Amino acid sequence: MKVLTEVIGDAAVRRQIVDAAVALVEREVESKGGISGFAIKQGFKAVRGLKNGRMIHDVVDGLLPEFAGAIAPLHAEYAAAPTASGFGGFLSSRGDRAANTLLAITDARARKTEHTVLRKTYEALRSTGEKHVKEALPGVGQLVDRFTKS
Repeated sequence: MKVLTEVIGDAAVRRQIVDAAVALVEREVESKGGISGFAIKQGFKAVRGLKNGRMIHDVVDGLLPEFAGAIAPLHAEYAAAPTASGFGGFLSSRGDRAANTLLAITDARARKTEHTVLRKTYEALRSTGEKHVKEALPGVGQLVDRFTKS
């Protein structure tokens, strides 16, 4: 099994991972319903419009090394004892830990960003962040599996 932090060092593979992660984010946003789903969709639309439509790709690409590093210990645990449910199931079974690990990175970035729209959108949606990240964990695990299986 390959290590995600090493896989992203290959520029061509990294582009594929970023594209796959953006597609995952788009699917997750689209799947949201109700009032909170509306807010998420509007916030995503606002952010997507920045930098000539490249903001989401740029943000994912910029966060990828930190996310890969944060997920690495969980992935190592999974690699030591793989399960039939894959890394997505493994992450889901450790939802609090996995979600909070990833959110710690975005929380720190949001505090430092000079992009007012990004910061305000993140702050407005952060209260439900853990719930939404937990819902996305199966897809995150599948994405990692896709690029790290030998």
